[in-house]
Amino acid sequence: MHADVYRVRARPAGTLALLLLTSVTFCAQQASSPAFDVFTVKPHAASDGHMDWYDGKESFRANNVTLLSFLANAWGLRQDQVAGAPAWLEELHWDMAGKVTDADAAAVQQLSREQMRAMRQQFLRDRFHLRAHLETRTGPVYDMTVAKGGTRLQTLAPGVDGTPPKRGGFSMRSTGGALTLKAEGVPMDMLVRSVAGSLHRSVVDRTQLPTGALYAFTLRYAQETGLGASSETDALPLREAMEDQLGLHLEPARGPVETLVIDAVEKPAEN
Repeated sequence: MHADVYRVRARPAGTLALLLLTSVTFCAQQASSPAFDVFTVKPHAASDGHMDWYDGKESFRANNVTLLSFLANAWGLRQDQVAGAPAWLEELHWDMAGKVTDADAAAVQQLSREQMRAMRQQFLRDRFHLRAHLETRTGPVYDMTVAKGGTRLQTLAPGVDGTPPKRGGFSMRSTGGALTLKAEGVPMDMLVRSVAGSLHRSVVDRTQLPTGALYAFTLRYAQETGLGASSETDALPLREAMEDQLGLHLEPARGPVETLVIDAVEKPAEN
């Protein structure tokens, strides 16, 4: 495979012809998004093991990434939520970059996450001739419920002056085959997404815990090696650690899984 750089001017987004060609429905926010008007795509050199991924509002850069990972990221999904992908989407690695040059800089900085995703989706349609659609399928999930002993999550309380707690996030540390996840000011939906990403399976929240609450916790669990939990640590596998340390039970079940179905995709050709 040669390493020619393909540089093209993107087709205007939001035109009637484009809407007729794609099987993905645009929302109003997506239709108003600017497009990457200059971008490059080239096969990644097999001898270079360096990976680099930058996602900004006015530009992106993704080096040594598979199209499957980039595509899943563009829709805010996990890779296991993509169906119908040919093998090369996961096998071939690419260097890709895009930049907005013809839009108002201040307007670009106000883009929402959905609009940023729409721009990357349009990039995939333009360069890889991607056609895809979202559908809800029934597949393996985990039902998350409160364990028999009750939840051990710490609910953050308002300040003494009534100020509501601040929304925060996660930090993670890896030591000797174990991961330690610390959360501060995390809502339940963020916890669910994090667990689903680690387990590569959708998680359905059936805890009936307040959705508006913010939680704090520390969770230590064994790092996955591809052959299961690491044997180099005494930490429990994630599902067992969730129940033991957080009082949250994960039960295998069947349920709705949002799925991106690939209808057509092509390797980029020189223009």
